[in-house]
Amino acid sequence: MTDLRYPWATLLLWIASSIAGPQASAQESKQEFRKLKPPPGISPELRISVDPSRSSATVSVITGQELESLGVRFLTDALRVVPGLEVARMSASESGVALRGYNDDASSTQGILGLVDGRQVNHEFFGAVVWETLPVSLQEIDRIEVIRGPGSFVHGPNAMHGLVNIVTRSPLDYPKEDEVFLSAHAGTYGSNVESFTFVHREEGAGLKVKAGHDDLSEFTPHRGNAKDKMFAEARLALKLDEKDSNLVDLSAGGSSQKFTTLIPPFNIVPTAEFAVEADEPFARATVTYEGLRALVSWTRFDGTAVPDQVFAGFDILLDTADVDLQYTMKVLDQEVTAGTGYRRSSFETDDEDVAGGRHSTGLDWFFIQGRLTFLDPVEITGGVRVDDHSVVGTHVSPRLAAVWTLDPFDGKEDLTGHSLRATAGYGFRYPSLRELWFDMSVFGLPSAITGNEDLHAERLRSFEVGYWGRPLSWLQLETSVYYNRIDGLIHYAPAATGFRPENGDKEAAYGSESQVDLQVAQDVTTFANYAYEVRFDRETHDRIHAGPLHKANAGVRVTPKDSGFTGMLWAHYFDDIGTTDASTGASLGTVDGYALSRSL
Repeated sequence: MTDLRYPWATLLLWIASSIAGPQASAQESKQEFRKLKPPPGISPELRISVDPSRSSATVSVITGQELESLGVRFLTDALRVVPGLEVARMSASESGVALRGYNDDASSTQGILGLVDGRQVNHEFFGAVVWETLPVSLQEIDRIEVIRGPGSFVHGPNAMHGLVNIVTRSPLDYPKEDEVFLSAHAGTYGSNVESFTFVHREEGAGLKVKAGHDDLSEFTPHRGNAKDKMFAEARLALKLDEKDSNLVDLSAGGSSQKFTTLIPPFNIVPTAEFAVEADEPFARATVTYEGLRALVSWTRFDGTAVPDQVFAGFDILLDTADVDLQYTMKVLDQEVTAGTGYRRSSFETDDEDVAGGRHSTGLDWFFIQGRLTFLDPVEITGGVRVDDHSVVGTHVSPRLAAVWTLDPFDGKEDLTGHSLRATAGYGFRYPSLRELWFDMSVFGLPSAITGNEDLHAERLRSFEVGYWGRPLSWLQLETSVYYNRIDGLIHYAPAATGFRPENGDKEAAYGSESQVDLQVAQDVTTFANYAYEVRFDRETHDRIHAGPLHKANAGVRVTPKDSGFTGMLWAHYFDDIGTTDASTGASLGTVDGYALSRSL
């Protein structure tokens, strides 16, 4: 594998070759749509793997086979291929993953919900997903589904800008009764990655045991490896009857790791990088039966953070528990999904806790959404969710979407079809535990950076129109145009004792995303996608440069049938971005645009 950086113009990417898009070939596409099934009980927005022409959201899917072809070592590098999804390395081992321009230097501003097999993996203290710490090996992923646009109407506050849903292979998905898988890779960023998986299957039951190790050593040799992660998990799946969807799915595991995380600058306080050592056990139980899904999960984060300068180190103990119930039913021959749940998060630290104790938040919610078929070609989806936060208060998230299927491809031999989509929705993000309460000293001064219990939620209103089409069996097109209005963004402002988070920023963003997939031969597929986005301050009308103006991918993949071989070349372009002082908004400089080229 190669990984090269060039300051080339965007045009050169369209000459480069890369991986296939979501559908590998016309002959395989219909089988792939039917083979990929959403996790039971997950919202209908993720059911595009059955029929993308009827999706009421802008969704991308990376299958496990495509993930293997990408030739990457870490999850966030694979996400670069999705249009509108930006990945920027923020520290030696921390990658910021954001949607549509919100890749700021503070990860808590990114507003993306992360799911692994239905379990929320957002870190409630930091306020975002710490992607490089997830206990997942790339070899076990069945698919990654990405919703671009607010998902708060079903998934709540962390899905303000979108959702990344990682689905790993269940022990029931493996064909043989007993299998052992070993994998080892080395290359990018001075990394080496190893994994072990054992699967045992019997009639109606399966057990999977996995262990893995990730090592990243390129960036901070004076401190040792920037990332060193050991993780393990045992997963048991039991079918309740002859239906594949009626089952009990249990998993438990944990990780022990070292990684780095970034604290952005505050006026005269420089950027600091924290070296973190942490243990993170977790457990999950999911029961699905005849449209009902019940999920219970628990995660603990026990970590120590040591800064490289100015800040004081700290220890943190964080517990997060979820109970989530969803039920999908038929009402007057229309599909209706309702859900409710509760989440509790609490943390304590040794020295830096403002109130000198353990702080916690509770979040309970209820949502309902339905789909109505109107005059057959038009499908209307409407939903609303009500969240009640123990500190911040109650928020209502409505959404309405319409899909007009001009020419459905179901049952056709040529697999052609077209559809138009329009959506309007609302997203929000509650403050993180760090923003509410955490007090951090700087230069030995107490309370230099404090929390703020009076914060309210960030709010986003989104409007989008899109087209999905397969005019020919070997050509697939997708495009969307969006406009977002954002209010109450949290930023750190000067206070009597230093800096503290405040609501106030009013912004807007607009842009477009397009993708083309082309089968040029039976075993050769190509794709290209492009995203254009503008984010600006609504009061000054100045453009905010935290996200790229242009982002593009292109490539080709060769997969000879029955050979077990995959050849791939992929090129990625990321436009220049700018950074600003978190407290004053002053420019701190730019990061030049770059191109990446990968081959496998």
